[in-house]
Parts: sequence; C-alpha cells; structure tokens
Amino acid sequence: GALKKGKALFDARGLPVETVMEAGLVPANLIIAKAQDGKFDRIVIGSTGQNALERIIMGSTASKVVAHAPCEVTVVR
Repeated sequence: GALKKGKALFDARGLPVETVMEAGLVPANLIIAKAQDGKFDRIVIGSTGQNALERIIMGSTASKVVAHAPCEVTVVR
C-alpha cells in the first residue's frame, strides 16, 4: 500500500527509513513513544486537513506529535 510506496521512494534515494504500522487508542502517543524508543531523527506524518472545529473536538494527531515529539516532525498533506 501507501506505506510501502513511501518507503520505496526513500530507499531509491539511499535514505534509511523505518516504517511502522500499529493500532492503538491514541495514535499520537504511540508515534511519540516509538520515536523515543527508536531514537528517531525525524517523523514524517500526514495531516487530514481537519478544520478548526474538528481539531477542537477530536484533536489532531499531527498537532500532538509536533508538540511532543522528541525529534523534528515534517507534516505533509
């Protein structure tokens, strides 16, 4: 799927990438914990383009990761 295609783009350029797919109740917490445990240099995360009201009600995984990640974060749409 999309995860494999994304990794292939980095692999083709000789850039080391680790991809992870996990399920959990609070995705931001899982992403942050994985980055801390793996001593990551950067997290690349997608944004769903929620409007302001949706972010207030449901929160934004990307926003939480940006605020609490132990490394740099790149948000893509």
